[in-house]
Amino acid sequence: MKDAGFTLIELLITMTLLALLSLVLFGGFRFGTRAWDRTEGSAAATAEIRRAQDAITETLGRAYPEMQFTDPKNPHVYFDGRANAVTYLGPSGDGAMAVFRLARDGDVLTMTTTPELARDPVKQTRTRKLVTNVKSFALAYYGAPNDLTPPGWSDVWANRSRLPTLVRIRATLAQARPGWTEMMVHPRIEADVACVYDALSKFCQGR
Repeated sequence: MKDAGFTLIELLITMTLLALLSLVLFGGFRFGTRAWDRTEGSAAATAEIRRAQDAITETLGRAYPEMQFTDPKNPHVYFDGRANAVTYLGPSGDGAMAVFRLARDGDVLTMTTTPELARDPVKQTRTRKLVTNVKSFALAYYGAPNDLTPPGWSDVWANRSRLPTLVRIRATLAQARPGWTEMMVHPRIEADVACVYDALSKFCQGR
């Protein structure tokens, strides 16, 4: 009676099959890992855009139309809107007023915050990076600059007596990233109701 066992050919065939099976399993594992990484990266990028748009809607939607009387012939609200940046006044997280600036810095969309009454604006300015890999960024403003002009779109809103009705924000990101959804923000506060003009300081009383 011969001893039970494997022949050399059977052992080679078994090892070859195991190698092929390991190769298939490893390839599937690598594919799954890459798919997982892509999914996580896409989710993180989408979350970054959502946080940025929430921050813009929150601050720009509460922009405060504080009147400025530095030029007696042209009193205007504290709002400087350009095609590539916008500066506005609004409440900060600590209850005080702050100056916000939304702009593209290189390929990064940033928001800076400076306390309205900052003694050292340079040191007290905080910069927040909202979105990275920004290829283009454009702002437009809708509204009537005065009672005699019909409303319309403009890429400049500065030295106006009122805030724009809408602010449109468009951006494009690098090709490998999820897209930016066009935003429309409506500043909700229409008038500086607390303003009583002080001729000496050329500001509202109490400020």
